[in-house]
Amino acid sequence: MLCLLAVVGCQRKQASPPVKPPALPAPAKPATLFDHAMLAGAPARPRPDCSPEALMAAARHVGELELLASGEFKFRRGKPKAAACPTPEAQLASREVKGPLPDRVSSCMSQDAPFDAEWDMVNSAVLALDACLDCARTKEERATRCRWVAEQVKRAEQSVKTRMNR
Repeated sequence: MLCLLAVVGCQRKQASPPVKPPALPAPAKPATLFDHAMLAGAPARPRPDCSPEALMAAARHVGELELLASGEFKFRRGKPKAAACPTPEAQLASREVKGPLPDRVSSCMSQDAPFDAEWDMVNSAVLALDACLDCARTKEERATRCRWVAEQVKRAEQSVKTRMNR
């Protein structure tokens, strides 16, 4: 009897394969602009319009903000007067510069596109416009910075026109 128990105890039963739980469906992968694993989880953003027309519009907009910041539009209307810093117009320009404008312009930089240099000029003008609006600087410093902004914008516009044969 002891032998029988020893023989039965020594026999190994074939183990059945482990039962695998059913596979869960793969989660839907959000659309992205990037294939890089680190960035794949970021939601896709629409590509910005970096066309020459969009560049010209951005440059004109920055030029208009420079006119507001420097107060030049008042002289063109024929009403020169000394105003406190910041003027209401400069406050409007400041809201634009602190708003979505820098992100909009910088989104078209380094796109390996034909107009990267011009987008860089407009971006530099936007950054300098902040200094043009800074009332902590002297009036002469602000005026110098505003003139530089206007020159950058004109250079960018002229470059686009030249390259587009207009």
